[in-house]
Amino acid sequence: MNFRLAAAALLIGLLGSATASAQDFPVRPIRLVVPFPPSGGLDTLARIVGPKLQASLGQPVLVENKVGAAGTIGIDFVAKAAPDGYTLAVGSPGNMSVTPALNPNLPYKPQTDFVPISMGVRMPMFLVVNPSLPANSIQQLIALAKANPGKYTYSSGGQGSALHLAGELFNIRAGVDIRHIPYKGTAPAIADLLAGQVDMTIADASVLQHVKSGKLRALGQTTPARAPSSPDIPTIAEGGVPGYSATNWYGFFAPAGTPSAVAQKLNAAFVAALKQPDVVNTLRNGGMDVAPSTGPELGAFLKEDMERWAQVIKQAGIADK
Repeated sequence: MNFRLAAAALLIGLLGSATASAQDFPVRPIRLVVPFPPSGGLDTLARIVGPKLQASLGQPVLVENKVGAAGTIGIDFVAKAAPDGYTLAVGSPGNMSVTPALNPNLPYKPQTDFVPISMGVRMPMFLVVNPSLPANSIQQLIALAKANPGKYTYSSGGQGSALHLAGELFNIRAGVDIRHIPYKGTAPAIADLLAGQVDMTIADASVLQHVKSGKLRALGQTTPARAPSSPDIPTIAEGGVPGYSATNWYGFFAPAGTPSAVAQKLNAAFVAALKQPDVVNTLRNGGMDVAPSTGPELGAFLKEDMERWAQVIKQAGIADK
């Protein structure tokens, strides 16, 4: 009997300690791991949001770039970190949705090895063409491609990249055959498009500088609705491909096992940071639209995104190429 009372007292003590720990969180610096080099989109988001988190949480937020293996090294590092809220990841479609579908032997599982904290931003991608291509709309492009199967080409930053899959999704949904030409990075893929070596590509907002200069023509954006950062460009769905959606996004994740009270405190801090007007304006000027969410909302979105790209990979036979 005394043993049972002692065990119960110990359990109550441990629960009380865990609750107090969650209430006190954080008591030391937080690491925000970016799985890509500095100056990219994920790094930019982390460095804009980081100081806001630091101000609200009262502890330094250190952005740490852990690069390699298409972003999977940094993500795996966070998956294996202590589940205490002090090591977080900035995830993206490549390392959370696409690569897991292409490589089932990854050392982490996005849906079981992480606690979703909040969506950060969503970004449209843009289908742009070389001005020499006689198409001024998505409908004209589809008609041209259907009349000339396999003649036209689109570039991407690499086989199995998010931009590659966005192009394959267009082929599937529009019922066309536009050939994929992979490059070792987005920069050479855009360079050859500008030079007329390929006909089109789907790329992020950085490509709009070439649209503004007249060197490329934008036919559509990939989000389901027109993004606030680019309201003048119609969606691909509007242009004649119903249901087309290929949203680029960045979200925040903690290791699985992170206490719910800590996750909720982090969520509140991220949401508050993302809603600040200067953050909204700065990110929008960079082509990113803030999209704070609850943790479960991010989890549901991740599940849907993984299913979408797994289906595209299967239909296009990408894993077999």
